[in-house]
Amino acid sequence: MPTIPKDVEEMLKEEAERSGVTVEELLVEIISRALNKPPSLKPAGRRLSEALREFREEVLKIEGVVDVVIPDEEFHESNVLVVISRVDLRVIEEIVKAKFSVEERYRDEITINPYIALEGEEVVSKVKEASRTSCRIRRLD
Repeated sequence: MPTIPKDVEEMLKEEAERSGVTVEELLVEIISRALNKPPSLKPAGRRLSEALREFREEVLKIEGVVDVVIPDEEFHESNVLVVISRVDLRVIEEIVKAKFSVEERYRDEITINPYIALEGEEVVSKVKEASRTSCRIRRLD
């Protein structure tokens, strides 16, 4: 294994810390890009998962939100389903504020694309059916 010059090592440590990943994960990402191969470790994927869980926790506190589902795959260009009990501009504004708040905490390195649907809409049952996410939380009002 080649020795990494001290200045490069420091730069890698700083970048890894800024990105919220380990130096090893950062190196895997850099080498994978250089070789034009998909990385075996996906730091961005882990960060997105963390951010989506934080988003779910915040959004479930909003009155009028009855469920938040984080599906295994994107649907309709969205990565999270927010189910509301009724159309209410205040509820939608609070959901959007939560989206921006979480994205800002992750220094805009991730994007949360919520799909907001009314309880009972067909998309809700289809996404829930397709989702294998076992840690889904349901809010009981």
